[in-house]
Amino acid sequence: MAALAGAFVFVPTMVLTGVLLARQAEQRRRDLAALHRAHEEVRQAERRRAALTATLAMMCAPR
Repeated sequence: MAALAGAFVFVPTMVLTGVLLARQAEQRRRDLAALHRAHEEVRQAERRRAALTATLAMMCAPR
């Protein structure tokens, strides 16, 4: 009887733990995807800055 009572506590606890871990893993995947998107945006901004700097340097260069 005690084993049955223990199972009524253990099984739901393990299920809840699994659900919480799955939620945490999904949140980490979303965070990582957002980080990758932000990184790509930064790289694009750096490329635009480099292109504008090169254009400005050509325009301001002595002739």
